[in-house]
Amino acid sequence: MSALGAELQRTRRSAAAWLTLVGLVTCVLSLAGQLLVSAQRSWTSLMMWHVPYVTGSAAVLTALLVALVERRERRARTGGTAWRAVPPAAQRTARLLALAGLSLVTNLLVFLPFAPAGLLLGLADPPLGRLLQAALLVWAGGLGWLVVAVALARVLGPWPVLGAGIAWQLTGTVLAESALWWVLPPTWAVRPVLPLLGTHVNGVPLEPGSPVWGYPAAPPLVAALLLALVALPAAVLGDGRGRRRRPRRSPAEPASGREPVPGARAAPAAHDRVHAARATPAVGGRRRARPALALVSSLRRTAIVPLTVVTAVLLGAVTLVYPPSYLHASFGLAVLPGGAAVLAVLAWQAQEPAWRVVLTRAGRPQRLPVRLLAVLGTVVAAVAVLVGVLLAADGRPVTDAAAHVAVAVPLGWAVVALTLWLHARLHIAVALVVAFLGTTGGILFGGSTLATTPLWIAGPAAWAYSATTPDRLGVAVAGSLLVAGVAAAGFVRTTARARPGIPTSGVSR
Repeated sequence: MSALGAELQRTRRSAAAWLTLVGLVTCVLSLAGQLLVSAQRSWTSLMMWHVPYVTGSAAVLTALLVALVERRERRARTGGTAWRAVPPAAQRTARLLALAGLSLVTNLLVFLPFAPAGLLLGLADPPLGRLLQAALLVWAGGLGWLVVAVALARVLGPWPVLGAGIAWQLTGTVLAESALWWVLPPTWAVRPVLPLLGTHVNGVPLEPGSPVWGYPAAPPLVAALLLALVALPAAVLGDGRGRRRRPRRSPAEPASGREPVPGARAAPAAHDRVHAARATPAVGGRRRARPALALVSSLRRTAIVPLTVVTAVLLGAVTLVYPPSYLHASFGLAVLPGGAAVLAVLAWQAQEPAWRVVLTRAGRPQRLPVRLLAVLGTVVAAVAVLVGVLLAADGRPVTDAAAHVAVAVPLGWAVVALTLWLHARLHIAVALVVAFLGTTGGILFGGSTLATTPLWIAGPAAWAYSATTPDRLGVAVAGSLLVAGVAAAGFVRTTARARPGIPTSGVSR
């Protein structure tokens, strides 16, 4: 079987393949927004509702696809293909082609269903060619980012790519209409689509004579393809981390050539042993349980600290360059909901491998997940307070900045707790898809004209942006605390007990 055929077989029914259905859900959300807000029924008004996807979700969804596939390969140790006579470059090229195909399917599901939906609304002559052209422009304009994301995932791991995807999307959206677009790769998937949608990047319809109508599609597409070619060697060639760490024997071959002893228990993984050792430091010849030390140590080795610093720097740059409304919108619509979800995923990825070992050494297992929630909640609160300070320093009234922090902190806690619970209880793909759809729905219901209607409540991920009145503030804070409490209780209940066969306290022998 060819490398591409094998990759397609592995991709079938995988989490990345199911993720393409998010495109269809995004289409349904856009249609719902158009029906609920606008009384105008035309193809032009329908096309405008693609703006939230193009300017707020496309690059992040690509990063999520790459992250899920990279995680699959690392957990499955390339599925055994590293021991077969298949060139690693051929395997990675096939994987990249499969990702490009999944990205294309996702974009087609976002745009093309608008044609039958418009027919059901009584509109004639669907602009199928226009919809197809928009889908292909977003896909082709994002190929450069797809290859870059694959290269980053090889070096940094799957989850830092999500943070990079958020930064890529924000940069492309904010600077899509800039004169310097030609040196800014993130704009190449946004800029050429705007004339087809008939809007600016903020969703405002294009006025007659706007220069946006004349934006050409060919230059950014050619630039995106050139970026893909330049980044291709980093994505498919060389000895990546997984290749360097490949064992010298096959997975089925016993160490030292002896048959494994039936019923023998496998030695714990290196990650488990490291954190178990840190969890039980020697004191006077005896070992004393220190699970909190292992928790902090594992978080310190993740991308949480650098990503938090980068986020703070980007928010500061937005404050210096743009009016306060830009900081409010970028944080409330994207950084808070998306960043809190990424924070939770990174934290649980660091904890999960050694969690059972550390849990068996904890006198009160319930305290471990509570400590994890407290640490992550502190990170969310620190970033929210920083944004409040930046808003006040940029001219916003102190009361408005304080109200923003009062909504952002419990909302961030709710996102962190819910993402942790879904990740631990179900699957990481479920947690990420819920976070993605929540952020997209927040942009739709809280970042558009819907925010001025009672439908603002349907976009809870954007409450830090849309809850601007005292009554809305009360609803947002109460709702966020309720979700945070329920999700935190579910996470603690799920993770505070070891698997069957492993004692919940003391040290197993």
